[in-house]
Amino acid sequence: MNEILPRIRGAMPALLTPLKPDLKVDRDGFVRLVNYVLEGGVHGVVVLGSSGEFQSIDWDQRYAAVSTVVEASGGRVPVIAGAGLPNLKATIDQIKASADAGADCCLVTPPYYFPIGQDAIAAWFEKLIEASPVPILYYHYPAMTKVFAEPDTLVRLRDAGLAGIKDSGAQILYLQQVLARLADDPGFRVTIGGEAYFLAALVHGADGSIGPHPNLAPEINVGLFEAFTAGDVETAAEMQRSAAALAGAMLKGSGSPLARAKAVLEKLGICGRTMAPPMAAVTDAEADEVWSKVKGLIRTPAPVG
Repeated sequence: MNEILPRIRGAMPALLTPLKPDLKVDRDGFVRLVNYVLEGGVHGVVVLGSSGEFQSIDWDQRYAAVSTVVEASGGRVPVIAGAGLPNLKATIDQIKASADAGADCCLVTPPYYFPIGQDAIAAWFEKLIEASPVPILYYHYPAMTKVFAEPDTLVRLRDAGLAGIKDSGAQILYLQQVLARLADDPGFRVTIGGEAYFLAALVHGADGSIGPHPNLAPEINVGLFEAFTAGDVETAAEMQRSAAALAGAMLKGSGSPLARAKAVLEKLGICGRTMAPPMAAVTDAEADEVWSKVKGLIRTPAPVG
């Protein structure tokens, strides 16, 4: 097994992408964000995932984003880079560029747009796995991609070299089926997207969570995971309630939840509110409103400078 894979576990933020007004990557903001979440104890980071506006970031800024996160992380935690397009060569190019920038592995969507069957999913990922210099995780997000990988297909892909899955389908039955089908392989990484049922996922055998809210209050998911692994289910349940409260607060309001999350980061002194089109930044009033809802849940000290 690749030595990085056992470290893909625990609370891992899907990093927001700090941007300057000209839509270039804000390297200083990214460094502050990485240091902030690491101070909060996170176990890994994902760059250019859905929360990182991966399809809206200019292509010439992808390398800057990944390399900045790799450098700021300094090997302290695994760095996972998002990739995936409906074009095979372009997806392979993204994966290789992320590896060149120092990413430890890639989180890859299936080819969205045309509906495809299980054999086509398997054939696509087999080609990616063969071409990739780093381990690949399957990004299962059928609400966005309209592509659904059955548990048996994941077994086929595991046998072809797939390293794991991030399940953002929000269906606990599907997660249970995946974990049951792959229970004989403890090295296969199974993570969920978001925090709504992180504790339940851990109880069923998942390895961790990748979601947006540890950008804001990393100590919540970190505390949940570490309490669970220590056998303190009561504290883990308390932290799950805090995670649900934060998620609920971030979902309320106009515009994109990601735009509201960047507004919180601005209040913390990490980066500005700029969003890549088609998303728009929240207004001053909206920023003040979301901050009033979540500031009491944040415990990690804000970065200085």
